[in-house]
Amino acid sequence: MAVNLPKGTSLKVIIKPSSGHNSTGIGIFQMENNGWTIISADSDNTNLQAKGSDQTVSISFMTGPPTSVDFYVYENDSVAPIRIRTLKNY
Repeated sequence: MAVNLPKGTSLKVIIKPSSGHNSTGIGIFQMENNGWTIISADSDNTNLQAKGSDQTVSISFMTGPPTSVDFYVYENDSVAPIRIRTLKNY
């Protein structure tokens, strides 16, 4: 997943298993981070954050079947996500 961040923009991505799925097939490649910081990471909720300065933030991850993962994207400390993306691997 990659997102372009204009200068001065903050981004938070919370990754959770989709309803009815577990998190056994989700893996975040921490060594390949590009512009983001892990704020919290556990099996049911991973919180990644980035501050923009005209850059692309890239989150490398993998999933193993069967998995369904929701990415909640928040911008500039918003209370509601600006985007929700679901990745399914069956």
